[in-house]
Amino acid sequence: HIGGNARDIILYNIPSVTGVPMTLDIVSNLRGEFPELVAGVKDSSGDWDYHHGLLSEHSDIAILASHETHLARAVNLGAAGTISGLANFQPALVANIAQGRDDERVVSLVKLVLSGPPVPILNDLTAHVSGNDSWTRVRAPLVQLSPSSQKKLRSDYDALFPERTSEGQSSLDVT
Repeated sequence: HIGGNARDIILYNIPSVTGVPMTLDIVSNLRGEFPELVAGVKDSSGDWDYHHGLLSEHSDIAILASHETHLARAVNLGAAGTISGLANFQPALVANIAQGRDDERVVSLVKLVLSGPPVPILNDLTAHVSGNDSWTRVRAPLVQLSPSSQKKLRSDYDALFPERTSEGQSSLDVT
């Protein structure tokens, strides 16, 4: 029981972790039952049709985009933004797509992040871009990337963002 003072709850649809999708009916029922409680929905399903349904049926609350591949399109349809793992090491890229301007590299970058365990990959890319290898540490039950996986990941990342290595500047630079 969360009590009568509860407010501003963000529902989180992350079926890859929970094993249960939060359907549009569930969102509608929760909002109908607790109209003052639900402030928004963070969708991490990766399903554009579902996300579009959220934007269509619940435009009066904050809808946070599924992931960065949908962000520009979602923002242009009224999404409030996203909670972004990529922003840890690519803030300028995420800032641009959050303004509704797509970037073809984002699809490849998201595929790269989702090619293995996302948290160790996000941490390793943050370490790579920042030059601070302490970012590679993860807590159990997660496991750090192997040296060979790390080398391939970083090489693939550098191929997507060659300006980072050729200009000697960090992708963390936001101007």
